[in-house]
Amino acid sequence: MDKKDLTMGCRVARTICIVLALGGGLAAPAAEPPALIMNRALTVGGGKEVDAAVNVVAIDSRPVVDNKSHVEIAPGRHVIEVVCTARVFVGMATVDFHSKSAITIEVESGRVYRLDGEATVRGDCTPALE
Repeated sequence: MDKKDLTMGCRVARTICIVLALGGGLAAPAAEPPALIMNRALTVGGGKEVDAAVNVVAIDSRPVVDNKSHVEIAPGRHVIEVVCTARVFVGMATVDFHSKSAITIEVESGRVYRLDGEATVRGDCTPALE
């Protein structure tokens, strides 16, 4: 066999391998879209006696760095850590009471979840996910 034929054979084989590799990448299943968890902010104004804010601070023990209004999360089972803040109007001012808790959830792809909180005048805050 001629050396030129061997080189040409290697080139053809390499080209076929590249085409198969690129084609295989195109056939990969599309990733599922993430779900969204919407944080709950305190109400501005309105003169409420009690209000609550609930924010995600960690997902599966990994801290959430940005303080955004929502957090993207991959589908599946997760443990989210939240800070629930009860804001209570006392006399002439407001006082914030913070509590941290963990919620285990099963998240579906593309769905939007909303955090909410139940606050009391004693400063207790219980988070909930809707």
